[in-house]
Amino acid sequence: MAFCLAFGLTGGLLPLQAAPTQVSRMLLLEEASRRWGGQPFTEAEALQCGLLEPYSDGKFHLDWPLSRGAAARVLARVVRRLDAEASFPKVFGDVTASAPVAPALAVVGQAFRPVAGDRFVADQIFSPDDLAFAFSMLGPLLPASLSLRLPPADADLKAEMRIGLGFPDRSGAPPRTLQGQVLASDVDRLARLAPLVPADQLAPQNAFDLEAASTGVTEMETALDSFEGTVCEVVLARPADPVLESEVRDFLGQMRETLRHAGEKLRLSRRQLQAALLVDPPSMQRCVELRSRLDTALFRLDRLADQVDRRLAPIPPIGGAE
Repeated sequence: MAFCLAFGLTGGLLPLQAAPTQVSRMLLLEEASRRWGGQPFTEAEALQCGLLEPYSDGKFHLDWPLSRGAAARVLARVVRRLDAEASFPKVFGDVTASAPVAPALAVVGQAFRPVAGDRFVADQIFSPDDLAFAFSMLGPLLPASLSLRLPPADADLKAEMRIGLGFPDRSGAPPRTLQGQVLASDVDRLARLAPLVPADQLAPQNAFDLEAASTGVTEMETALDSFEGTVCEVVLARPADPVLESEVRDFLGQMRETLRHAGEKLRLSRRQLQAALLVDPPSMQRCVELRSRLDTALFRLDRLADQVDRRLAPIPPIGGAE
């Protein structure tokens, strides 16, 4: 009995890896606000929190990756927001007292591992491993009972401001369909962001390729159809021969790993679709539809994983234990 795995999601849903290799400004704030406050910041809260500085173009670019130096400055502001007297300094061989990152490292230096000996290397990308290490160090030093509070909202911001790009007035009854509710939520998200970001950042975007994403989702669904049939066939196999049964169980173990990796990729894909700042109604509608299809695919993967787990569970002896 020979098996082969035909499902890998290696086609092009989005240019993804199973896990992110960089940490964005938004992700860092989400993790900090989740740890000290219980709820991750929304994008609007991230823009209002005062923990970020705009880039030279005046924009915040929440999705841009952080360098170690930039991450240190953000984390230092987080720590001082939590406890104005807290300091966890560490000395690095390449950071002088006059270095731009020195004040931040005087507050959160212990949250960073040295690179190449005792160097900090401020311009190196802040990685997910760096993020995990930072919170593993800061977590025990700062009680979880502390809360990363937001400053009072600016009275000049008009939170009710609408996006004038053709969205219908939704003053009546809420949408009845789930997709309609999700789309309405996306429009509300834009309305919250509109007063907080430069106008040109809300212009219709061409960088996010919905056509490629749609093609990738279709390819994934076709692969999942085939894989689903294979899983059901193998799960139902009950060979009497112990050798064949061992082969079945080994193959199901491979299937379980494949399902886990596929689920990770789909969840990351869905997160990217959720984060895409699309502003014209047709593109937003298509994005909602793609997210709905990914949700269906994730449900199917979870159902298959449950079938595999039940097939691999030990069979209790007839009559039960004596």
